[in-house]
Amino acid sequence: MRITNNMMINTLKRDLFNNMWGLEKWERQLSTGRKINLPSDDPAGLVRSLRLRTSITQGEQYISNIGEAINFMETTDSAFNNINQIMLRVRELTVKAANETNDQSAEQAVAAEIRELNGQLKMIANSTYGTKYIFGGRNVTEAPSQGDKWLGNDEDLELEIGTDVKIPINLKTKDLFIGTEPYQKDIKITDANIIKQLSAQNLQGGSYDITTSVLTAGTGAGLTSTDHYVKQGATSIFGSSGLDATNTVTDQNASIELTVAGINGNNVIYSYVAHEYNADGTYSRHTGEFTLDSTAGATAVDIETGGSDPIVLSLEAPADTSTMTVGDREVLNVTAAAALGDSQVTINCDGSPACTFNFEAGALDNKTIDLKFFSEDDIGQSFDSTINLQVGTMGDADPAVTFTTKKGLFALMDELATDIENMDTDAIQAKLGDIDDKLDDLLLRRSTIGAKVNRLELQQNRLESTQTSYAGLLGQVEDADIAEVIMNLKMQENVYKASLAAGARIIQPTLVDFLS
Repeated sequence: MRITNNMMINTLKRDLFNNMWGLEKWERQLSTGRKINLPSDDPAGLVRSLRLRTSITQGEQYISNIGEAINFMETTDSAFNNINQIMLRVRELTVKAANETNDQSAEQAVAAEIRELNGQLKMIANSTYGTKYIFGGRNVTEAPSQGDKWLGNDEDLELEIGTDVKIPINLKTKDLFIGTEPYQKDIKITDANIIKQLSAQNLQGGSYDITTSVLTAGTGAGLTSTDHYVKQGATSIFGSSGLDATNTVTDQNASIELTVAGINGNNVIYSYVAHEYNADGTYSRHTGEFTLDSTAGATAVDIETGGSDPIVLSLEAPADTSTMTVGDREVLNVTAAAALGDSQVTINCDGSPACTFNFEAGALDNKTIDLKFFSEDDIGQSFDSTINLQVGTMGDADPAVTFTTKKGLFALMDELATDIENMDTDAIQAKLGDIDDKLDDLLLRRSTIGAKVNRLELQQNRLESTQTSYAGLLGQVEDADIAEVIMNLKMQENVYKASLAAGARIIQPTLVDFLS
């Protein structure tokens, strides 16, 4: 094979380029301190590097989430500590008020302080961590306690602290402040009861009993005012109320919450929400609005139903509208007419007028039904309640199923202040047990927070240890050994210089080199 001068020069150029590329490779590693600067440097190592970097980034976010969660919980615990201090003071005042030697002025002073402490509790209920309301559930943008309403919910506010691992950082506190849920251990159901299972949501605090029976005689439709909240102290938002003589709908039960929506001179605007049950057990919900003239006397008002005809009520606005305030509310319950042999369910709470539902014979037998109804407490909280019943075969009058619900702090403090103002020693002493229950409840909640914080700190330590391991592995994959790189660089320099020297020998002098 003939070797030409051109071939030797091309080969020399290629070899010089390869040696220069190797020299540049080691110089780049030395300047960056990394073995992998281009995907082509180590494709397999690059994949490992990207995975490790992703794990490290995720770990940093998880550690940040844990820090956020711990701070949120510590803020919550601080609020509970403030509540605990208030309740200890309330207990001290209650013991003092239970002393029958106190005169009325002393009792009034104690009651006034308790009302002030209740106001402070409402402020604590709106505590924030940054801009988040800590007792609002997932509704962290609105203050949960707003006047006579509770806008918070009992949904979990979760943060991710690991891959597919989430932890709720809030506690459910609606029952603590306003009381809604029954003590499941207190639900008394025996084999003799027709009610086989019971659950409830959003009840106001108190003692409940629920009875079922088969009617031994027919009854007509009726209307009862079961609950009200009137800010200025009146007993109703109406001058009178009842079923109108023109009413033709007698086969519906209804729990109707009516609210004063506006007052314009003699005209009072009312809005309503109605839970309605036909005698066959079917349910519907309706809303509406109407206006009454306080000078017009009793007026027929239509309450919409799921049928073609409305329930017609006879309602009269109070003659003096100055006694009313926008937001005042009242609950009217309509009980359907019933015949001999029909089924009846009655719900009682702390001696309040009963909420009674009448159904056709057999309509409830061996079925599950949600009974929805409204109630109001003395401090203006509105309760849209549900009691879920699993019923067997209806029979004669059944022993009552009883249970109690937690009284919220706000209602408990308000009731206590009223009892002290009335100098009702027995009621005051009974409240001591309720206060102790709240103190125990607070202790349980604070211990729950402590347990969660301990878990978070353990997870934080584990993640930090893992981050250190990942950083070490990443260094093994990416980081260059500087001593080795310098040695390889010097070797490559020598190779490059040798190729230059070899090239000088290969390229022979030509006639051009001697021309001047």
